[in-house]
Formats: sequence, C-alpha cells, structure tokens
Amino acid sequence: RACRATLHVVGTASQSDTCVFEEEDAAFMLDVAATKDRHWLTINSNARSCSEVRLISTSRPHDPPRLVAPREPNVSYFVERLADGWLLLVANTALAALAESSLPAGREAWLPLLPPDPSLVLDDVDVFANWLVLCERRAAVPSLRALRIEAAGGTAGGTASGAAAPPVLRPGPPLMLPSLGGPCAIRPRPNRSHTSEKYLFEYSTPSRAAGTYAYHMPTG
Repeated sequence: RACRATLHVVGTASQSDTCVFEEEDAAFMLDVAATKDRHWLTINSNARSCSEVRLISTSRPHDPPRLVAPREPNVSYFVERLADGWLLLVANTALAALAESSLPAGREAWLPLLPPDPSLVLDDVDVFANWLVLCERRAAVPSLRALRIEAAGGTAGGTASGAAAPPVLRPGPPLMLPSLGGPCAIRPRPNRSHTSEKYLFEYSTPSRAAGTYAYHMPTG
C-alpha cells in the first residue's frame, strides 16, 4: 500500500528525499494532490469510511504538514482552497468551510456552506477563483450548478474558534441541459485554470453521442 509521502528536490538524488509523512495505520492509503491554485499540496489518508488530510505549502515545502481535521469514524472529507480558507466536501453530501486560523479543526469549527441533503449526491466539486461548480445528482438524475463566491464580513457567531464568517455562495445562472431532466450522463473535463469563468464538461444521452460543452458561469 502507499503509506509514505516524500519530498524530492529536482536535480538531487532520490536517496536524499525526506519523508514528510508516513501513514502507520494499515487500513489507510495515501495519495498526494495539489490544490487548483497550485499553492498547496494535500496529503490524503483514505480508508473505506473515513479520511484525514494534511497540507504542505508549495512555497514552504520543508515546513511540517498541517493537519486539516483529525480523522473520525464514518467521516470522509476532501479539501480544496477557497478564498482565504478551505473548502471541505464531506461524504459527497455537504460542503463546509474552514478558516485558515482554525487548523487543525474538529467538526465544531466546520462552517456550513451547503447543508446535508439526503436527496442530493455531490459527484464532483470544482473550485475556481470566483465560482464553485457542483456536479450533482437528485433521484439519480445528474445536473450542474454554479455558485458565485462572495466575501462575507463580520464573524461567524456561535463557532468555537470565533473565525471569520465563511464566503457566501450565490446561485449563478441556471444551466439548461438538452435532456430537460431526462436520462443523461455528465462528466467533468479537465478544468485546470483557476481563474477561468468557463466550465468544461462532457454530456451525453441515450440518443446523443458524448460531446464536450462549455458552461459560461456568469451568463449560463
């Protein structure tokens, strides 16, 4: 199993690589990813029913990894950069925010952005500088939803950390799919630009071959 994350300096021998984190629990496997803005690396410890994420700044790679939230039974989460804090996709059903100053944060410090909805499954969340795009399913019917990220002032009342309030997510223009709620398949395409206002996706129906489409988030 993958259990060690090492730091390699380009141009040096692999024997000089340093271990930045080792997962000792045999039930967990490691993978390493980058946030979309490329400013952070995420070290993800994943088991069947729970997860734990650590962060390494790409500008300070020799700093110790920062724990996002300690692992809990039956709680899985994925992390992406959001404004000046962090976005958590929790168990593919809810979105929460974390302030930078609150790390590491137990669930009492998670600030709800999109509350759990038993009828909703979030298949994918893509984060842009000013937008979130949700690839979701309701009653097995897939759809896309764009949310504009807006700054919020003040403090988040009732939080243990007293952290700044999370960003506000405003619904963007609706995306009208040709299937009009009928059977279809939606798959994200690579959307590598953090500042883009176009979301690329693949769309197909039983009678329509798969093709790549662009959703212009400000106008629909």
